Parts: sequence; structure tokens; C-alpha cells
Amino acid sequence: MPKKISYNVPGIGNLTANLFNYTINLYDFIDQYGHIKRFRRIHQLGRLIDVFQGAHHNRYEYVFLQLSLISELCANKNSDLGLSGKREFCGKMSNDSKYPSTGELLQCLVLLNNMGYLEGTFSTSRAWLTLLKEQKSIYKFFKSGLDPIDRPFLNEVVENYDYYRFHLVIALFQLQRYKRKDNHMVEFATKLLRVYTNPDWSNIQMIQLRKLYDTIRQISFITLDSIYAPVPFNLDLSSILLNFDSLLESLFIKNTTYRIALHNLEQVLQNSVYMSSDSCINTARASEIMLVQIEKHIPVTKGITDIQHILSPKQSFENEIHDVLELDWIRERKIIQEFRLRPQDRDNLPEPLKNEVRWEMEIRKKLGVSRARVGLLVNARKNTVKLAFGITTIDNHQSIRVALKICSEIIKFKSYIPDNSPNLRAIDNDELLLSFLLKSIFGWNKRFILENKNRTSKAVMISNGKTSMIKQLDEYLKSSPDYLNQDEIFEVQKMKDLINNLNYSGLTIAFVGGAKLFIENSNDGSAEFDGIVFFPSINPLTNFGFILEAKNYNKGVTDAKAQLNDRINKHISSELEMTVIELNNRSAFAGIKLKADNTV
Repeated sequence: MPKKISYNVPGIGNLTANLFNYTINLYDFIDQYGHIKRFRRIHQLGRLIDVFQGAHHNRYEYVFLQLSLISELCANKNSDLGLSGKREFCGKMSNDSKYPSTGELLQCLVLLNNMGYLEGTFSTSRAWLTLLKEQKSIYKFFKSGLDPIDRPFLNEVVENYDYYRFHLVIALFQLQRYKRKDNHMVEFATKLLRVYTNPDWSNIQMIQLRKLYDTIRQISFITLDSIYAPVPFNLDLSSILLNFDSLLESLFIKNTTYRIALHNLEQVLQNSVYMSSDSCINTARASEIMLVQIEKHIPVTKGITDIQHILSPKQSFENEIHDVLELDWIRERKIIQEFRLRPQDRDNLPEPLKNEVRWEMEIRKKLGVSRARVGLLVNARKNTVKLAFGITTIDNHQSIRVALKICSEIIKFKSYIPDNSPNLRAIDNDELLLSFLLKSIFGWNKRFILENKNRTSKAVMISNGKTSMIKQLDEYLKSSPDYLNQDEIFEVQKMKDLINNLNYSGLTIAFVGGAKLFIENSNDGSAEFDGIVFFPSINPLTNFGFILEAKNYNKGVTDAKAQLNDRINKHISSELEMTVIELNNRSAFAGIKLKADNTV
């Protein structure tokens, strides 16, 4: 007989779920090992609780919401989803004479899909994957703790650094430890997890089960996370439940506008919550902390029992980092970049994505572990990569140095992304990079608007050396007459003169559009620059930044020099000094460098 349970989900209200026989048996079985208590203990958003401190819903609420939705689906008389049909592909439990229905399998899948999550969720999975990649003995013991059928799945997850599926590996590992208690239960549960992780694509019933579950899961996490997270919407579950009859086909069968809307809502959550700049940086921090914790708790004599002790829901070291941790980077001093991967690139990931935690730690050492943090994440669909940096030092002199190093590392990272990948945000990335550098020298509270009137060429140009930069400027000038006036074209020509004058062969970032500087809480521009050049890899005690001012009239250099002195001196950081230099009789530039007496 079904068992009715109720739970008050904050932000939603009191929900009721009918648990079916198979669900009840599995629920009671994993409860013996502490999994239900862990559901109630750990945060649904994992370590993102540090970033979104009000988003304190736990995994049990997420699990219960899914169980409730499945219960409603099964109770709906107009449902044509075949939820009552018996399914034989997972076998039976020892204490049940009937094969489970699709509805029962869905509810059981909810429990199994969540039982492998640890405190910290994906940040912890990243730490484990780093450990398994680097310590062959741990990997060997972990692998031997799985059923031989499931070992290729472990290989795949570790090889692809797939932290979005590692919890399924943990669940399979844990189930093998419970075989002595009820081997039939473990066999059933293991088969069901295999159906989800690697279904027979010729079996329509298996495919339907997986699609139904993925939709239920998606509705559930969007519903909960949009309540607690700072996004300008939420998914009204009560409206969905009240209109189940009319929405069933739209939500669960056809690829309708409702399905598209769910996908779009998920994308908004991805960008503003799961993979925001602070989230990326914090996930990296949490993974680094957890890697240290795991290594500390693995004894010298390693084995399956030792690994299980760490993974067990009843072990205690998770509580050591359960408390909310305050962010240790300055939230105004950060930058995020977004890259896209093609489908064919997802099976051959760029090198940093094969061990993100180790790459992050190595980059932090290069930047200075006390000065910056770095976070690198790929989304579950493996088509979006986010790279974020946050400066932790309050010393502005150090911040400028770190900002320059960060930009160099970002440009190096871009070389890992295939040139022909559909990087739809390339222009935004470059503009964010330039704005980040401008803030470092003019003030982190400043705002910049970068304007480019040339619709066919980028105004932000990045090169390794003078020759390449001149070539990009020539390309920009070719199309400029269609979009720019004579004064604006003149400014680009003077930028060529500046690049030739500087004659630098290293990493160069240049901007030939209009750059407007705004002070905090003001919509009126305080300064405007004709051209900007940065050498991020050069010693900042020499001129590393250059601001161009060009006047398209005879002896305009006098006005250009006066304008540079006036505009730059008003805003430049006190840790920097500026020298104005004549370029020719119609233009001048300011060279910017760190003051030597502040060197750290």
C-alpha cells in the first residue's frame, strides 16, 4: 500500500507525496545507512551557500519535491505517460512479487540519484576527481569497490572530469557495500542506476523513463533555486500542479514553448547562480579546501574500507566545513570570461578542463596565493566554459600587478579553446578584459563604456608583437570609411603610429574605439580616451599602459597634452605615475607605470 508523507517546503508550502511499495522499501533501506539524514543536512546548492547565504534549502526538500511531482503525475487520470505500466528491465526486490511500475522506478531513481551527493556537491566531486586522477592507488581501490560492470563508467567519468555525474559513481560504490544486508535490493537499485547512466537506446521504455526523470528534476531545481537565488523570476509550482491536466503534454511529451521556457530559465540560473563569477571562484575555493580534507583523512594504509569511511553519510569530517565561509576576494575586483565548446570538442577537452582543480591551484601560485583566486567551470552540457578571477589583496599596488597577470593568464587560456569554436561572447570577453585593466588603474569603483562604431571589426585587439597588431589595425582601417568620420579614422591612424613608436614585441592589448569613464553613481562621463594600449606581461615599474589623444588639426599636440594631463590626473590611482609624451604635432600619449617607491 502507498504511504502518504507530507513536508512543508519553504517558499512553496505544504506538499504531499504518495510513496509506492518499491519507494518505501528503498527509502527505508538507504535510511539505515544515514542517507536520509544526509539529505536533511546538506545544502542543495552545496558550497554556493557561501555566495547566496539565504539559499539554505537542503537536499531533502529537493528530493521531496521530486517525489511529490511524481506522485501527482501518477494520480492524474488524464496522464498518458504509462506510469502504471510494469517494467521488467530492473528486476524485482526480494520482498515484492510484482515488477515495479514506471512511477515507482521514477521515485526510486530520485533517491538513488541523490544518495551519492556529498557535502559541497560538485565542488567535492571535483576534489575527488583530482585525487583519483593523481593517486593511482586510490583510483585502484575505488575501482575495485565497484561491480566490474560499472568500472567502465568510472573510467569515463574520471577521464572526462565529469563532476556532474560523479555522484552516480559514488552511489554505485556505496550500494556495493550494502550487499550483505540485502543483495536483491542492491541488484535492483544498481540496475536502475545503470538504466539511467547508460540506457539501452533501442528500449523505448528506458528512454521514456530517463526523459521523464530529467524533466521532473529540471522543474524541481528551477522551482527551488529560483526562490532562494537573486533572479527576477521564480517557477510557480502551485500553478503547475493546478494546471497539470493542460500542461502534461506540454511539459513532459512535446518540445513546446513550455520546454523551451524551462531551458531558458535554466540558462538564466546557470549564468546568475551556478556559474556566476562569485560562484565559479567559490567552487574553486571549496574544491581546494575539500581536496586537502580528503587527503588528510585518507590513512597511510589505503583500501576500500578507508574510502567508504570517508564517503559514508555517517562520517563526521564533512561537518568541519559545513559552516558558511565568508568570501575572501574583493567582489568589485573580479572578472569573468565565457567560452563555448563545439560538440566534437567535448570528448577531447582543453587541457585545463581535464583537471580543473589542479590547474586552478597552479595558476593561483603564479598569481600569488594570498593575492588572487581563480575558478574554472564547465556546465553540465559541456558547451559552456566559465573562467573567473577574484583579487583578494586590499593593497592597490599589489592589485594592479595581479590584474595585469590575470589578463595575461586569460589570454593564455584562450589558446586552449579551439580557434574555430563558436565563441559567441568573444567580443564581450575582450571588452570585459579591457574594462578590468582600466579599473585597475583608474579605480575599481569606476565604470567604463566601450564604443565601437565599426560594425565589421573588433575595436579590442590582442596580439603577440607589433607586426600582428599593425595588421589588425590595417584591417580595421579598411572598413572604417563605411562607419567612421575623418576624425575617428585619424585616431586609428595615430594608434598605428603609437604602436610603431612603442616598438614592443610582447603581449599587447589595444583599443581603437571610444572609451568613456564614469565615476560611481553618475551617468555623466568624466573622461573620454581616443586610444588605449596595455602591455600586461611587462614589468609594471616601466610604462605598461598608454592612453592616446589625437587632434586632427595643425599643432593639435598642445591641446592633446593638456587634455591628457587634465583627464588622467583626475582619476589615476595614487600608486601610479604618468608621463605625457608627444607622438607628433597632432597627437600625444600618456605612459603609465607603478611608482617605484611602493614596490612590494
